[in-house]
Amino acid sequence: MPAVPPGSGTNPWDALSDYFDTTKADGEIPAGAADNILIAWPVFFRFIRAHLPTLRGRRVLDFGCGTGSFAHQLHTLGGQVTGIDPSPAMIASAREAYGDDVTFLVGDSRLLRSFPPFALITSIMALQFIAEFKPLFADLTGTLEPGGHLIFAVHNPAFFTGDRMRLGEGIEVPIFIRTVADYHRVATAAGLERLLEEYPPFTAEFLARYPSYAGRDAPEYMILGYRRR
Repeated sequence: MPAVPPGSGTNPWDALSDYFDTTKADGEIPAGAADNILIAWPVFFRFIRAHLPTLRGRRVLDFGCGTGSFAHQLHTLGGQVTGIDPSPAMIASAREAYGDDVTFLVGDSRLLRSFPPFALITSIMALQFIAEFKPLFADLTGTLEPGGHLIFAVHNPAFFTGDRMRLGEGIEVPIFIRTVADYHRVATAAGLERLLEEYPPFTAEFLARYPSYAGRDAPEYMILGYRRR
């Protein structure tokens, strides 16, 4: 969920809104978006079941929501869900698909400073695209209710290195790969207690659909979960 590159005048994620459109039929979703669904989503659902037995009537935020499919899943669990993303094109797709059920807003973590507290904040493959993550964690923690939960997925440093990532049709975006210690240090300082650290492997179902990922030594995702003290 990066800021617009200096001097570009455009948001690169707008150009990627079709690539990451998970509202499409299964066979039309590229590997770079389907991995979220097939590998990350199950870990998130297990975490939610373990720590928030019911979301019914509770406020939930999906930060970096993209085209809104995971935010909609949170709605089906009973949450009163808000999705935030910096890409107007992705938010337009999300509103078209799920806008009757979820509140979708264009923006970044600064929007949260005026929001009522959330019981749960989720974020899938967004935080590694934000340069200044100490203010980000302050904003996320500040809008969690006491005892509220945060879970997010980022790239596993053993899977990806470098400071630029190519996505879709050759679009490059800045990326900030951080270690688990980096995240834990900032999360602890922000008032969060660690609950989860998981590196889910590529599943047989995913590899059957997308065999080009076979043979990777390291898991793609690092998934971390916290509770506000």
